[in-house]
Amino acid sequence: MTPGEHRFAYDSVYYNQERDVHPPLYYFFLHTVCSFFPNIFSKWLGIALNILFFILTAIALYALSHKLLRNKWLALLPCALWGFSAGAISSVMFLRMYVLMTLFCVLSIYLHCRLAFAERKIHRPLLAIGLCSYFGFMTQYYYLIFAFFVSSLFLLYILVLRKWKTIIYYTLTMLLSILAGVLFYPASIQHLFFGYRGVGAVSNLLYSNLGANLTAFLSIINRDLFASLGKPLLFIVLLLLLAALILKIKASYKDKALSIEVNWFSDKTIRLPITRELVILLGLLPVCLAYIVVIAKISPYLSNRYVFCVYPFIILCVTGLAHYLYERWFRSAKAFIVIILCCTILFSVQTFRKGTVGYLYRETRGTVESILNADANYAVFIRTEESGYRPQAFLLEFMAHKQVYVMDVSSLPSLNEALASIDVDEKIAVYIDNAINQDTAINTILNTTALTSYEDFYQKSDTNVYLFSF
Repeated sequence: MTPGEHRFAYDSVYYNQERDVHPPLYYFFLHTVCSFFPNIFSKWLGIALNILFFILTAIALYALSHKLLRNKWLALLPCALWGFSAGAISSVMFLRMYVLMTLFCVLSIYLHCRLAFAERKIHRPLLAIGLCSYFGFMTQYYYLIFAFFVSSLFLLYILVLRKWKTIIYYTLTMLLSILAGVLFYPASIQHLFFGYRGVGAVSNLLYSNLGANLTAFLSIINRDLFASLGKPLLFIVLLLLLAALILKIKASYKDKALSIEVNWFSDKTIRLPITRELVILLGLLPVCLAYIVVIAKISPYLSNRYVFCVYPFIILCVTGLAHYLYERWFRSAKAFIVIILCCTILFSVQTFRKGTVGYLYRETRGTVESILNADANYAVFIRTEESGYRPQAFLLEFMAHKQVYVMDVSSLPSLNEALASIDVDEKIAVYIDNAINQDTAINTILNTTALTSYEDFYQKSDTNVYLFSF
Protein backbone atom coordinates (compact mmCIF):
# COMPACT_ATOMS: atom_id res chain seq x y z
CA MET A 1 0.00 0.00 0.00
CA THR A 2 1.22 3.50 -0.86
CA PRO A 3 -0.17 6.49 1.12
CA GLY A 4 -1.39 9.31 -1.12
CA GLU A 5 1.36 11.69 0.00
CA HIS A 6 4.07 9.18 -0.97
CA ARG A 7 3.00 8.39 -4.51
CA PHE A 8 5.82 7.95 -7.07
CA ALA A 9 8.42 8.52 -4.34
CA TYR A 10 11.15 6.44 -5.99
CA ASP A 11 13.84 7.95 -3.79
CA SER A 12 12.08 6.36 -0.81
CA VAL A 13 12.04 2.97 -2.55
CA TYR A 14 15.73 3.31 -3.39
CA TYR A 15 16.51 4.26 0.23
CA ASN A 16 14.55 1.32 1.64
CA GLN A 17 16.22 -1.17 -0.69
CA GLU A 18 19.67 0.15 0.22
CA ARG A 19 18.87 -1.01 3.75
CA ASP A 20 17.55 -4.33 2.52
CA VAL A 21 19.49 -7.05 0.66
CA HIS A 22 17.93 -6.82 -2.81
CA PRO A 23 18.25 -4.52 -5.84
CA PRO A 24 15.44 -2.00 -6.38
CA LEU A 25 14.02 -2.57 -9.90
CA TYR A 26 11.10 -4.84 -9.02
CA TYR A 27 10.13 -2.55 -6.15
CA PHE A 28 10.18 0.44 -8.50
CA PHE A 29 7.57 -1.36 -10.61
CA LEU A 30 5.52 -2.41 -7.59
CA HIS A 31 5.63 1.12 -6.16
CA THR A 32 4.46 2.50 -9.51
CA VAL A 33 1.43 0.20 -9.54
CA CYS A 34 0.58 1.02 -5.92
CA SER A 35 0.99 4.75 -6.63
CA PHE A 36 -1.84 4.56 -9.18
CA PHE A 37 -4.07 3.08 -6.46
CA PRO A 38 -3.09 4.98 -3.29
CA ASN A 39 -4.31 3.92 0.16
CA ILE A 40 -5.38 0.50 -1.16
CA PHE A 41 -3.91 -2.57 0.51
CA SER A 42 -4.54 -5.49 -1.83
CA LYS A 43 -2.63 -8.58 -2.96
CA TRP A 44 -4.05 -8.06 -6.45
CA LEU A 45 -1.78 -5.09 -7.10
CA GLY A 46 1.25 -7.36 -6.81
CA ILE A 47 -0.41 -10.31 -8.55
CA ALA A 48 -1.46 -8.13 -11.51
CA LEU A 49 2.12 -6.90 -11.88
CA ASN A 50 3.44 -10.48 -11.81
CA ILE A 51 0.83 -11.58 -14.36
CA LEU A 52 2.14 -8.87 -16.69
CA PHE A 53 5.72 -10.14 -16.27
CA PHE A 54 4.47 -13.71 -16.78
CA ILE A 55 2.83 -12.75 -20.08
CA LEU A 56 5.98 -10.97 -21.25
CA THR A 57 8.05 -14.02 -20.28
CA ALA A 58 5.72 -16.29 -22.25
CA ILE A 59 6.08 -14.02 -25.30
CA ALA A 60 9.87 -14.03 -24.97
CA LEU A 61 9.86 -17.82 -24.54
CA TYR A 62 7.75 -18.17 -27.68
CA ALA A 63 10.19 -16.00 -29.64
CA LEU A 64 13.13 -18.07 -28.36
CA SER A 65 11.34 -21.36 -29.09
CA HIS A 66 10.41 -20.20 -32.59
CA LYS A 67 14.02 -19.30 -33.31
CA LEU A 68 15.31 -22.69 -32.12
CA LEU A 69 12.49 -24.99 -33.27
CA ARG A 70 11.71 -23.05 -36.47
CA ASN A 71 8.01 -23.86 -36.36
CA LYS A 72 5.35 -21.47 -35.06
CA TRP A 73 3.11 -24.28 -33.76
CA LEU A 74 5.90 -26.24 -32.11
CA ALA A 75 7.08 -23.00 -30.48
CA LEU A 76 3.81 -22.87 -28.52
CA LEU A 77 4.52 -26.19 -26.79
CA PRO A 78 7.23 -24.98 -24.34
CA CYS A 79 5.02 -21.98 -23.52
CA ALA A 80 2.07 -24.25 -22.72
CA LEU A 81 4.08 -26.82 -20.77
CA TRP A 82 5.82 -24.11 -18.72
CA GLY A 83 2.85 -21.75 -18.42
CA PHE A 84 0.51 -24.36 -16.97
CA SER A 85 3.12 -25.83 -14.62
CA ALA A 86 3.01 -25.44 -10.85
CA GLY A 87 6.37 -23.69 -11.02
CA ALA A 88 5.21 -20.92 -13.35
CA ILE A 89 1.98 -20.33 -11.43
CA SER A 90 3.86 -20.30 -8.13
CA SER A 91 6.26 -17.67 -9.46
CA VAL A 92 3.29 -15.43 -10.24
CA MET A 93 1.70 -15.95 -6.83
CA PHE A 94 4.93 -15.19 -4.97
CA LEU A 95 4.92 -11.40 -4.77
CA ARG A 96 8.63 -10.91 -5.18
CA MET A 97 11.06 -10.27 -8.03
CA TYR A 98 11.58 -13.82 -9.27
CA VAL A 99 9.15 -13.80 -12.20
CA LEU A 100 10.79 -10.57 -13.40
CA MET A 101 14.19 -12.25 -13.10
CA THR A 102 12.83 -15.13 -15.21
CA LEU A 103 11.80 -12.63 -17.87
CA PHE A 104 15.31 -11.18 -18.11
CA CYS A 105 16.87 -14.66 -18.20
CA VAL A 106 14.66 -15.71 -21.12
CA LEU A 107 15.33 -12.41 -22.89
CA SER A 108 19.05 -12.89 -22.34
CA ILE A 109 19.09 -16.31 -24.05
CA TYR A 110 16.94 -15.02 -26.91
CA LEU A 111 19.27 -12.06 -27.46
CA HIS A 112 22.33 -14.31 -27.31
CA CYS A 113 20.72 -16.45 -30.02
CA ARG A 114 20.23 -13.38 -32.17
CA LEU A 115 23.86 -12.42 -31.66
CA ALA A 116 25.01 -15.98 -32.44
CA PHE A 117 23.00 -15.98 -35.68
CA ALA A 118 24.06 -12.45 -36.70
CA GLU A 119 26.59 -12.36 -39.49
CA ARG A 120 27.55 -8.70 -39.54
CA LYS A 121 25.22 -6.33 -37.67
CA ILE A 122 26.04 -7.19 -34.07
CA HIS A 123 25.70 -3.76 -32.42
CA ARG A 124 21.96 -3.92 -31.78
CA PRO A 125 22.00 -7.39 -30.19
CA LEU A 126 25.02 -6.36 -28.12
CA LEU A 127 23.27 -3.23 -26.87
CA ALA A 128 20.14 -5.24 -26.03
CA ILE A 129 22.20 -7.85 -24.16
CA GLY A 130 23.95 -5.10 -22.19
CA LEU A 131 20.62 -3.52 -21.17
CA CYS A 132 19.15 -6.92 -20.30
CA SER A 133 22.16 -7.74 -18.12
CA TYR A 134 21.94 -4.38 -16.38
CA PHE A 135 18.22 -4.75 -15.61
CA GLY A 136 18.70 -8.37 -14.57
CA PHE A 137 21.42 -7.27 -12.15
CA MET A 138 19.08 -4.61 -10.78
CA THR A 139 16.35 -7.23 -10.27
CA GLN A 140 18.07 -10.03 -8.34
CA TYR A 141 21.74 -10.70 -7.58
CA TYR A 142 21.34 -14.37 -8.50
CA TYR A 143 20.97 -13.18 -12.08
CA LEU A 144 24.75 -12.63 -12.06
CA ILE A 145 25.27 -16.36 -11.53
CA PHE A 146 23.04 -17.20 -14.47
CA ALA A 147 24.69 -14.54 -16.65
CA PHE A 148 28.15 -15.83 -15.76
CA PHE A 149 27.44 -19.32 -17.08
CA VAL A 150 25.65 -18.01 -20.18
CA SER A 151 28.52 -15.63 -20.96
CA SER A 152 31.14 -18.32 -20.40
CA LEU A 153 29.46 -20.73 -22.80
CA PHE A 154 28.81 -18.01 -25.37
CA LEU A 155 32.43 -16.86 -25.25
CA LEU A 156 33.53 -20.47 -25.78
CA TYR A 157 31.16 -20.71 -28.76
CA ILE A 158 32.43 -17.58 -30.52
CA LEU A 159 36.02 -18.49 -29.59
CA VAL A 160 35.64 -21.76 -31.50
CA LEU A 161 34.31 -19.74 -34.45
CA ARG A 162 37.24 -17.30 -34.05
CA LYS A 163 35.06 -14.21 -34.04
CA TRP A 164 37.67 -12.03 -32.37
CA LYS A 165 35.84 -8.75 -32.90
CA THR A 166 32.66 -10.14 -31.35
CA ILE A 167 34.63 -11.49 -28.38
CA ILE A 168 36.07 -8.04 -27.62
CA TYR A 169 32.78 -6.16 -28.02
CA TYR A 170 30.82 -8.76 -26.04
CA THR A 171 33.27 -8.79 -23.14
CA LEU A 172 33.24 -5.00 -22.94
CA THR A 173 29.43 -4.94 -23.09
CA MET A 174 29.05 -7.35 -20.17
CA LEU A 175 31.63 -5.55 -18.04
CA LEU A 176 30.01 -2.16 -18.74
CA SER A 177 26.56 -3.50 -17.78
CA ILE A 178 27.91 -4.63 -14.41
CA LEU A 179 29.75 -1.36 -13.91
CA ALA A 180 26.58 0.60 -14.73
CA GLY A 181 24.69 -1.42 -12.12
CA VAL A 182 27.30 -0.73 -9.44
CA LEU A 183 27.38 2.99 -10.28
CA PHE A 184 23.59 3.29 -10.15
CA TYR A 185 23.30 1.15 -7.04
CA PRO A 186 26.55 1.25 -5.00
CA ALA A 187 24.79 -0.56 -2.16
CA SER A 188 25.08 -3.72 -4.28
CA ILE A 189 28.74 -4.02 -3.24
CA GLN A 190 27.74 -3.91 0.43
CA HIS A 191 24.94 -6.41 -0.15
CA LEU A 192 27.06 -8.87 -2.12
CA PHE A 193 30.22 -8.89 -0.05
CA PHE A 194 29.36 -7.60 3.42
CA GLY A 195 25.59 -7.98 3.90
CA TYR A 196 24.17 -10.90 5.84
CA ARG A 197 22.95 -12.58 2.64
CA GLY A 198 26.35 -12.27 0.97
CA VAL A 199 28.20 -13.49 4.06
CA GLY A 200 25.66 -16.29 4.42
CA ALA A 201 26.22 -17.35 0.80
CA VAL A 202 29.98 -17.62 1.40
CA SER A 203 29.36 -19.64 4.55
CA ASN A 204 27.02 -21.98 2.68
CA LEU A 205 29.56 -22.30 -0.12
CA LEU A 206 32.08 -23.59 2.40
CA TYR A 207 29.94 -25.69 4.72
CA SER A 208 26.56 -26.63 3.20
CA ASN A 209 25.79 -30.20 2.13
CA LEU A 210 25.73 -30.05 -1.67
CA GLY A 211 24.49 -33.61 -2.14
CA ALA A 212 21.47 -33.22 0.14
CA ASN A 213 20.64 -29.73 -1.14
CA LEU A 214 20.96 -30.72 -4.79
CA THR A 215 18.69 -33.71 -4.24
CA ALA A 216 16.13 -31.42 -2.61
CA PHE A 217 16.23 -28.94 -5.48
CA LEU A 218 15.90 -31.67 -8.11
CA SER A 219 12.88 -32.97 -6.21
CA ILE A 220 11.41 -29.45 -6.17
CA ILE A 221 11.95 -29.09 -9.94
CA ASN A 222 10.38 -32.50 -10.56
CA ARG A 223 7.33 -31.46 -8.52
CA ASP A 224 7.01 -27.98 -10.06
CA LEU A 225 7.48 -28.90 -13.72
CA PHE A 226 6.54 -32.56 -14.09
CA ALA A 227 4.00 -33.00 -11.27
CA SER A 228 6.43 -35.45 -9.57
CA LEU A 229 6.26 -37.74 -12.61
CA GLY A 230 9.84 -37.05 -13.61
CA LYS A 231 11.17 -40.38 -12.32
CA PRO A 232 8.92 -42.52 -14.57
CA LEU A 233 9.81 -40.28 -17.50
CA LEU A 234 13.50 -40.64 -16.69
CA PHE A 235 13.06 -44.41 -16.56
CA ILE A 236 11.64 -44.34 -20.09
CA VAL A 237 14.58 -42.26 -21.27
CA LEU A 238 17.00 -44.76 -19.73
CA LEU A 239 15.23 -47.57 -21.56
CA LEU A 240 15.71 -45.69 -24.81
CA LEU A 241 19.39 -45.21 -24.01
CA LEU A 242 19.65 -48.93 -23.33
CA ALA A 243 18.12 -49.57 -26.72
CA ALA A 244 20.77 -47.28 -28.20
CA LEU A 245 23.43 -49.78 -27.17
CA ILE A 246 22.37 -52.00 -30.06
CA LEU A 247 22.54 -49.15 -32.53
CA LYS A 248 25.49 -48.52 -34.79
CA ILE A 249 26.27 -44.83 -34.34
CA LYS A 250 28.89 -42.89 -36.25
CA ALA A 251 29.66 -39.24 -36.92
CA SER A 252 30.02 -37.89 -40.45
CA TYR A 253 30.98 -34.56 -41.96
CA LYS A 254 29.33 -33.99 -45.31
CA ASP A 255 28.68 -30.79 -47.21
CA LYS A 256 30.31 -28.75 -44.44
CA ALA A 257 27.75 -30.04 -41.91
CA LEU A 258 28.42 -32.32 -38.97
CA SER A 259 25.87 -35.08 -38.46
CA ILE A 260 25.39 -38.39 -36.68
CA GLU A 261 24.20 -41.45 -38.57
CA VAL A 262 22.26 -44.13 -36.71
CA ASN A 263 21.59 -47.59 -38.12
CA TRP A 264 18.41 -48.82 -36.48
CA PHE A 265 18.84 -52.60 -36.22
CA SER A 266 21.12 -52.29 -39.26
CA ASP A 267 18.24 -51.81 -41.69
CA LYS A 268 17.37 -48.13 -41.30
CA THR A 269 19.80 -45.22 -41.41
CA ILE A 270 18.81 -41.96 -39.75
CA ARG A 271 20.85 -38.81 -40.21
CA LEU A 272 20.92 -36.40 -37.26
CA PRO A 273 22.39 -33.06 -38.41
CA ILE A 274 24.18 -31.00 -35.77
CA THR A 275 22.72 -27.53 -36.32
CA ARG A 276 23.29 -24.24 -34.51
CA GLU A 277 19.87 -24.57 -32.96
CA LEU A 278 20.70 -28.01 -31.60
CA VAL A 279 24.03 -26.74 -30.22
CA ILE A 280 22.18 -23.99 -28.34
CA LEU A 281 19.61 -26.42 -26.94
CA LEU A 282 22.37 -28.74 -25.78
CA GLY A 283 24.29 -25.76 -24.38
CA LEU A 284 21.32 -24.74 -22.23
CA LEU A 285 21.55 -28.02 -20.32
CA PRO A 286 24.97 -27.39 -18.68
CA VAL A 287 24.00 -23.75 -18.05
CA CYS A 288 20.88 -24.84 -16.15
CA LEU A 289 22.70 -27.62 -14.31
CA ALA A 290 25.61 -25.37 -13.29
CA TYR A 291 23.20 -22.69 -12.06
CA ILE A 292 21.19 -25.24 -10.04
CA VAL A 293 24.36 -26.67 -8.48
CA VAL A 294 25.61 -23.25 -7.39
CA ILE A 295 22.18 -22.29 -6.03
CA ALA A 296 21.97 -25.58 -4.15
CA LYS A 297 25.30 -24.74 -2.55
CA ILE A 298 24.79 -21.08 -1.58
CA SER A 299 21.05 -20.40 -1.23
CA PRO A 300 19.77 -19.63 2.28
CA TYR A 301 16.63 -21.78 1.84
CA LEU A 302 15.70 -24.89 -0.14
CA SER A 303 13.04 -22.94 -2.03
CA ASN A 304 11.82 -23.07 -5.61
CA ARG A 305 12.02 -19.28 -5.87
CA TYR A 306 15.75 -19.48 -6.57
CA VAL A 307 15.36 -21.82 -9.57
CA PHE A 308 12.21 -20.35 -11.13
CA CYS A 309 14.41 -18.64 -13.73
CA VAL A 310 15.64 -21.91 -15.30
CA TYR A 311 12.22 -23.58 -15.51
CA PRO A 312 11.47 -22.28 -19.04
CA PHE A 313 14.83 -23.58 -20.31
CA ILE A 314 14.36 -27.03 -18.79
CA ILE A 315 11.00 -27.28 -20.54
CA LEU A 316 12.44 -25.91 -23.79
CA CYS A 317 15.32 -28.41 -23.74
CA VAL A 318 13.03 -31.35 -23.01
CA THR A 319 10.52 -30.48 -25.76
CA GLY A 320 13.14 -29.28 -28.24
CA LEU A 321 15.42 -32.31 -27.96
CA ALA A 322 12.48 -34.73 -27.85
CA HIS A 323 11.08 -33.19 -31.03
CA TYR A 324 14.47 -33.28 -32.72
CA LEU A 325 14.72 -37.05 -32.20
CA TYR A 326 11.03 -37.81 -32.73
CA GLU A 327 10.87 -35.95 -36.03
CA ARG A 328 13.80 -37.87 -37.47
CA TRP A 329 12.58 -41.25 -36.31
CA PHE A 330 8.89 -40.88 -37.16
CA ARG A 331 8.69 -37.65 -39.22
CA SER A 332 5.34 -36.63 -37.75
CA ALA A 333 5.22 -33.19 -36.13
CA LYS A 334 1.44 -33.37 -35.60
CA ALA A 335 1.69 -36.53 -33.52
CA PHE A 336 4.46 -34.96 -31.43
CA ILE A 337 2.30 -31.90 -30.74
CA VAL A 338 -0.52 -34.14 -29.57
CA ILE A 339 1.86 -36.06 -27.26
CA ILE A 340 3.20 -32.87 -25.64
CA LEU A 341 -0.29 -31.44 -25.22
CA CYS A 342 -1.37 -34.67 -23.53
CA CYS A 343 1.65 -34.39 -21.22
CA THR A 344 0.70 -30.78 -20.45
CA ILE A 345 -2.84 -31.84 -19.53
CA LEU A 346 -1.54 -34.76 -17.46
CA PHE A 347 0.93 -32.60 -15.53
CA SER A 348 -1.67 -29.85 -14.99
CA VAL A 349 -4.35 -32.24 -13.72
CA GLN A 350 -1.83 -33.92 -11.43
CA THR A 351 -0.60 -30.53 -10.18
CA PHE A 352 -4.03 -29.25 -9.24
CA ARG A 353 -5.11 -32.61 -7.85
CA LYS A 354 -2.14 -32.64 -5.48
CA GLY A 355 -2.31 -28.90 -4.78
CA THR A 356 1.38 -28.31 -5.48
CA VAL A 357 1.03 -24.67 -6.55
CA GLY A 358 2.90 -22.68 -3.92
CA TYR A 359 2.41 -19.37 -2.15
CA LEU A 360 -1.38 -19.67 -1.93
CA TYR A 361 -1.16 -19.67 1.88
CA ARG A 362 -4.06 -22.06 2.29
CA GLU A 363 -3.24 -22.39 5.98
CA THR A 364 -4.51 -18.84 6.60
CA ARG A 365 -7.98 -19.37 5.17
CA GLY A 366 -9.45 -20.59 8.44
CA THR A 367 -7.94 -17.69 10.37
CA VAL A 368 -9.17 -15.11 7.87
CA GLU A 369 -12.67 -16.60 8.01
CA SER A 370 -12.57 -16.40 11.82
CA ILE A 371 -11.60 -12.73 11.67
CA LEU A 372 -14.44 -11.98 9.28
CA ASN A 373 -16.94 -13.94 11.35
CA ALA A 374 -15.84 -12.10 14.52
CA ASP A 375 -16.39 -8.71 12.83
CA ALA A 376 -12.92 -7.62 13.95
CA ASN A 377 -12.66 -4.68 11.58
CA TYR A 378 -9.75 -3.10 13.43
CA ALA A 379 -6.46 -4.54 14.63
CA VAL A 380 -3.48 -3.45 16.69
CA PHE A 381 -0.08 -5.16 16.41
CA ILE A 382 2.14 -4.56 19.46
CA ARG A 383 5.79 -5.23 18.69
CA THR A 384 9.29 -4.79 20.13
CA GLU A 385 12.59 -3.87 18.52
CA GLU A 386 13.34 -7.59 18.27
CA SER A 387 10.13 -8.38 16.37
CA GLY A 388 11.83 -7.75 13.03
CA TYR A 389 9.74 -8.99 10.14
CA ARG A 390 7.22 -10.78 12.36
CA PRO A 391 4.29 -8.45 11.51
CA GLN A 392 4.75 -9.39 7.85
CA ALA A 393 3.77 -12.96 8.70
CA PHE A 394 0.24 -11.64 9.22
CA LEU A 395 -0.22 -9.71 5.98
CA LEU A 396 -3.03 -11.95 4.75
CA GLU A 397 -4.77 -11.72 8.12
CA PHE A 398 -4.32 -7.94 8.09
CA MET A 399 -6.22 -7.80 4.79
CA ALA A 400 -9.31 -9.07 6.63
CA HIS A 401 -9.28 -5.95 8.83
CA LYS A 402 -10.32 -2.48 7.68
CA GLN A 403 -7.45 -0.82 9.53
CA VAL A 404 -4.30 -2.10 11.21
CA TYR A 405 -2.25 -0.06 13.68
CA VAL A 406 1.32 -1.27 14.33
CA MET A 407 2.92 0.18 17.45
CA ASP A 408 5.89 -0.38 19.76
CA VAL A 409 5.20 -1.73 23.22
CA SER A 410 6.76 1.40 24.74
CA SER A 411 3.91 3.45 23.18
CA LEU A 412 1.18 1.22 24.59
CA PRO A 413 -0.13 3.82 27.10
CA SER A 414 -1.05 6.08 24.15
CA LEU A 415 -3.18 3.40 22.44
CA ASN A 416 -6.38 5.06 23.65
CA GLU A 417 -5.76 8.00 21.28
CA ALA A 418 -5.64 5.64 18.30
CA LEU A 419 -8.91 4.02 19.39
CA ALA A 420 -10.77 7.27 20.00
CA SER A 421 -12.53 7.34 16.63
CA ILE A 422 -13.66 3.69 16.70
CA ASP A 423 -17.31 2.89 17.44
CA VAL A 424 -17.94 1.16 20.77
CA ASP A 425 -19.76 -1.71 19.04
CA GLU A 426 -16.56 -2.74 17.27
CA LYS A 427 -14.23 -5.53 18.31
CA ILE A 428 -10.48 -5.05 18.23
CA ALA A 429 -8.03 -7.82 17.35
CA VAL A 430 -4.85 -7.21 19.33
CA TYR A 431 -1.65 -8.99 18.20
CA ILE A 432 0.99 -9.16 20.95
CA ASP A 433 4.51 -10.42 20.26
CA ASN A 434 5.47 -13.33 22.51
CA ALA A 435 8.62 -11.45 23.55
CA ILE A 436 6.31 -9.11 25.47
CA ASN A 437 4.89 -10.05 28.87
CA GLN A 438 1.32 -10.89 27.88
CA ASP A 439 -0.35 -10.19 31.24
CA THR A 440 1.36 -6.82 31.61
CA ALA A 441 0.38 -5.74 28.10
CA ILE A 442 -3.23 -6.86 28.52
CA ASN A 443 -3.58 -5.07 31.88
CA THR A 444 -2.11 -1.89 30.40
CA ILE A 445 -4.65 -1.99 27.57
CA LEU A 446 -7.57 -2.55 29.96
CA ASN A 447 -6.38 0.20 32.34
CA THR A 448 -5.54 2.91 29.77
CA THR A 449 -8.26 2.44 27.12
CA ALA A 450 -12.03 2.12 26.93
CA LEU A 451 -11.67 -1.60 26.17
CA THR A 452 -13.20 -3.62 29.02
CA SER A 453 -12.86 -7.32 28.18
CA TYR A 454 -10.95 -9.77 26.03
CA GLU A 455 -10.78 -13.40 24.95
CA ASP A 456 -8.10 -15.57 23.39
CA PHE A 457 -8.43 -15.61 19.61
CA TYR A 458 -5.54 -17.58 18.07
CA GLN A 459 -1.77 -17.98 18.09
CA LYS A 460 0.68 -17.91 15.19
CA SER A 461 4.34 -17.17 14.46
CA ASP A 462 5.38 -16.40 18.05
CA THR A 463 2.48 -13.99 18.41
CA ASN A 464 -0.69 -14.25 20.51
CA VAL A 465 -3.90 -12.70 19.20
CA TYR A 466 -6.70 -11.53 21.48
CA LEU A 467 -10.20 -10.23 20.73
CA PHE A 468 -10.98 -7.10 22.81
CA SER A 469 -14.38 -5.46 23.27
CA PHE A 470 -15.49 -2.05 24.56
